[in-house]
Order: sequence, then structure tokens, then C-alpha cells
Amino acid sequence: CARASPLKGAQQQPGEGGWPTFAFSVRWDKFSNATTAFAGQCFVDTGGKETLTTMWLLREAVGSLEEDWKATR
Repeated sequence: CARASPLKGAQQQPGEGGWPTFAFSVRWDKFSNATTAFAGQCFVDTGGKETLTTMWLLREAVGSLEEDWKATR
């Protein structure tokens, strides 16, 4: 079952030159104590097909500074 989670983001508009870039973050409060940040770019080929390329970073809450090493993926 899909559940909604808070999402915040920004996008460079296509008219601002080049291929638009975007970024957004999702707080997974319905699933876990984690937040993911995404950054990417949109490309459109000559046939009009859109492709989004992204990189992401997920951060989970951990109980101590000693556990910090396993909190980011």
C-alpha cells in the first residue's frame, strides 16, 4: 500500500537555459526515521522522451555518535 510522505523540492525551469536541474528531499516519517535527498537533471531526446538522472543520499537516525558510521547510505 502506497503512503504519502512529505516532499520538498526545487527545479530550474527549462526556459532558464540548458537542461533543467532539480532537487528534492523526502522525510520517510510514515516508514522509518530517515530522510533522503535527491539531486538530478532532466534530459529530453529528439523523440521527446524525458529521462531523469539522479543521485541520492539517505540518512537514518541512530542512537549514538559511535553508530554514526552506519547512518548514511
